Amino acid sequence: MKGKFIRLCGALAVTTVLSFGCSDATRPVAPAEEPEHGLLGTVLGIVRQVLTPVSVLQRETPLEADISVTQRIGAEGGTIEIPQAGIRVVFPRNAVVLPSRQTHVDITVTALQGSGVAYTFQPHGLVFRHPVTISQDVQGTLAGRNRSILPRVEGAYFPSLSNLNLLSGLASVLEFRPTQVAGDGSRIDFTVDHFSGYLIASGRR
Repeated sequence: MKGKFIRLCGALAVTTVLSFGCSDATRPVAPAEEPEHGLLGTVLGIVRQVLTPVSVLQRETPLEADISVTQRIGAEGGTIEIPQAGIRVVFPRNAVVLPSRQTHVDITVTALQGSGVAYTFQPHGLVFRHPVTISQDVQGTLAGRNRSILPRVEGAYFPSLSNLNLLSGLASVLEFRPTQVAGDGSRIDFTVDHFSGYLIASGRR
């Protein structure tokens, strides 16, 4: 009887591990409201921390300081641009989930200081009903000068500034976004469904 119980527990544990192992570990995982314990908590903790090292696309002229732009985005949608950094963020109509009795959300896009093409977006954790498009002009970056880099370029999500080392040009990311290169090679586009930090990776390491 005791042997049957041990074998049953072992089978359940293996099934649990396999079911989580088959999930998409590169997707951001929302924090649980209550802490998980036991085997389930251990597996979830591992899944949440699967990071991929990447090289960050470099600007030819570094930004001397962070550049932030804040704009009110409501149900009609809108656009936020930072021309100095080459970024354009387009919000389609009804993309932003508005808090009760609010007609807009103040959204801030910050281009990070230095050579790395990386950004933070506030409010963190903001989720969209419809995908928001981020466009990055590659002119003024190494991909603009060396078009052989373009096939490797990807938009990628990083969960924290601690995942960036822009001095070395390296970062660790949690999610890659499907990325398209414009026909003339002048920019890349990718969509996001939530806000935190995003960068342009020039290759996986």
